[in-house]
Formats: sequence, C-alpha cells, structure tokens
Amino acid sequence: MPLREVLLTQHLEDLLEAECATCRLDVLLSENGVGMGTLMPDLSCELDIICTVISSGGGAGGIVHNRSFRVGSRKEMSMPTLNGVLETVLYVEDLERADAFYRETLGLTCIHSDFRMRGYDVGGRGVVLLFPQGSSLHPIDTPGGTIPPHDGSGPSHIAFSIDTEVLAEWENHLAVSGVAIEGRTQWPRGGISIYFRDPDGHLLELATPGLWKGY
Repeated sequence: MPLREVLLTQHLEDLLEAECATCRLDVLLSENGVGMGTLMPDLSCELDIICTVISSGGGAGGIVHNRSFRVGSRKEMSMPTLNGVLETVLYVEDLERADAFYRETLGLTCIHSDFRMRGYDVGGRGVVLLFPQGSSLHPIDTPGGTIPPHDGSGPSHIAFSIDTEVLAEWENHLAVSGVAIEGRTQWPRGGISIYFRDPDGHLLELATPGLWKGY
C-alpha cells in the first residue's frame, strides 16, 4: 500500500470521530513522523497527500471535504549553510590597554572605534571585537535596528591562523614584546599551535595549517 494511503487509513476511526478533522489529520501525520510542510526523512521526492476528510458526524451523512497537503522534499527543506565566522568577541577590563595590545603586539588594523567597542580586521577574513566588560548589558539602538544585550567574563580563547613559515618570526616577535609563550602543541595532522595571553588573560593561539580537517 502506498505510504500516503497508509498514513490516511491507519487511524480512520479517529478521523471520523474528530471534532476538527483537519487538526486530527495533523496529529495523524505527526504520529507517523511527518508534520505538514516538514521533511519526510525517508523520501527524496515531494508528495502531494490528497485525502478525503470526513468531518464530525461521519458516516453516510457526513460532510466530505477534499484537502491537499504538500510535504516538502528533501531538497526544499535542506539546512541552510553558514559561510564562516564573521565576528569574534572578547570582553576586557580596560579598552585602551587591550586596544594597544591588539594593534601593537598583534599588528591588527582597527576598522572601528567608539566609546563602547573596538573592531579589528583579521586578514580580511574576520573581525575581532573588544567590548568593556559590563558595557553591553542593555540594548543598543541604531538607525538600522536594535542590537540585543551581550556580555562575558573570565578567560576566553580564540585562535588565529598563520602560515607555517612565519611561526618562528611570531615566536621571536612575542619574546621581544615581552609576551610569554604558555604552551606549544604539535598536532597529528602536522600543524603547530603556540599559546599566550593578552592583558586580560584571554588565551590566544597562533596555529599553522594541519590542525583541523580543512585547515
């Protein structure tokens, strides 16, 4: 028996007794793992479920309604994709102190600066944002809309990607800048990571290719 017939006949008695036939059909489909307008995971094509729904009172004297329900195909209901991480946020005690570190020690270019935050370009592929701790606990109204509250505390961790050939240069640069390297890891895929802290105790990582699948 075709799937759609199974779905519509398994609980026929319930359909006949339902006060709201359409609502009952929705329940029937859900019991079979299918919600109206949602994905049927074991099907790869779109189905039009055409059914005859008999309203309350059923039988020969029942009122007949023809209804059509479309169940989305796998293609239509596929998960949308994310292109990448655009912003990484750190919360700091002293914005000016943190700004000096990220500009001078890490060499990042500041692309936004105001009383509440700093933004830095990272190789044209992402942005690091610095916010003073506790300064973003209220919504921010902008001409284009409202930014909801956010905040954080304690040491966080972010990693920056670098080329293998500049790893030694970075190690030397950090040493000259008085930044202690806290850890060094050789990864199974061949990459190397070094770890150090910013003035707020956030753990920063420089990683060469060969760390994750795809990097």
